Amino acid sequence: MNTKAFLANQLDQTAQIIEWSIDLFPEKRLIEIPPHSTVSMKSFFGEWSALRVLFHLIYYEETFALPSINHWIGGPIPSFPKSSQEEEREWDECERNLKLINRFLNNRKKQIETINNIDVRDWDKNKLVYYGHGKVSAHWMVAKTIQHTFSHGDMLLRKALYWDDF
Repeated sequence: MNTKAFLANQLDQTAQIIEWSIDLFPEKRLIEIPPHSTVSMKSFFGEWSALRVLFHLIYYEETFALPSINHWIGGPIPSFPKSSQEEEREWDECERNLKLINRFLNNRKKQIETINNIDVRDWDKNKLVYYGHGKVSAHWMVAKTIQHTFSHGDMLLRKALYWDDF
């Protein structure tokens, strides 16, 4: 299997799923924090609005994923954010509207273009130190981005599909 092409395609496909998930929300609910008060419901729905989840995906991909895979095509070793407070500060300053989906989709396009420029001989080379994982490959970093998308995409779909049922 050509994992480079496969995972580039999965970045595109999962971006479309995130876009579709966001489209499922009534516009006014995009910024609402789930009102569910029991511990199990908070665990099920999370404590972020749909746009906050989308922003988290954007933040991860702008500060971790894209800088990391750029390293395989000659970019600098990325310097990752030091704390979650940095993400919170950016969220506080962020325009909270549907323009965020375009930002997310543009980031995905950049990642796919970057992946397509990684030499196949370098794809599986462990080159970058990533938190708690030692040196990882571009293959691993892209797989991690997809895993991250699945995790938060699941949360978006829970909010979109089941919010009114509880």
